[in-house]
Amino acid sequence: MKLHVRSLVLVAALVTAFSANAQKGAAKDIVLDSVSAPLVASAVQPAGRSDAMVVSVLLESADGILYPRSTAIPFNTGDRFRVKILASREARVSLYNTTPSGVLKPEPVWRGVLKPGQETITPRFVLDGASGGGTDQLHVVLEPAGEPSVINWLGTWVDGGRTGKDIRLDEQSTPNATYLVSNAGKGLVTTIRINHL
Repeated sequence: MKLHVRSLVLVAALVTAFSANAQKGAAKDIVLDSVSAPLVASAVQPAGRSDAMVVSVLLESADGILYPRSTAIPFNTGDRFRVKILASREARVSLYNTTPSGVLKPEPVWRGVLKPGQETITPRFVLDGASGGGTDQLHVVLEPAGEPSVINWLGTWVDGGRTGKDIRLDEQSTPNATYLVSNAGKGLVTTIRINHL
């Protein structure tokens, strides 16, 4: 009887692990499908289509070679990097900074326009050390369609209110990229962390 119960527990654990792995693959697959065949005209965009974005942080080596990493991997003071973004719709993208003291700066560090299915690469960034250490946060924001105040919208994310404004985000990171998908037009956010030691 004990062996039978152990077998059931083991089978349940394996099914749970398999389901979790299947769900982990879902975000990446959805995003890749969306960005590889984006709709050119928003007028033909079907109802319920999701926002989708792939973000890679291109870490620059001393000899100038760029190595892609996901936003989930922390960076360090003085690292030189660029941000590569690919999205499923035309949109503005902005990078905002939250300082180590927790202050979200209202002006973007950089802003650009994304075209569906076309990669955009930012200029080179480097964050120098902050006195007293801490962590800078660089938020990569695919701006929501029709949002009057992007900084207020972003504030709900930074403050931990990720469930605010009916935003539901599915995010998956691999070693080389972060994949994000959410409800149509609701915008996306992922955060790069730079540790100051």
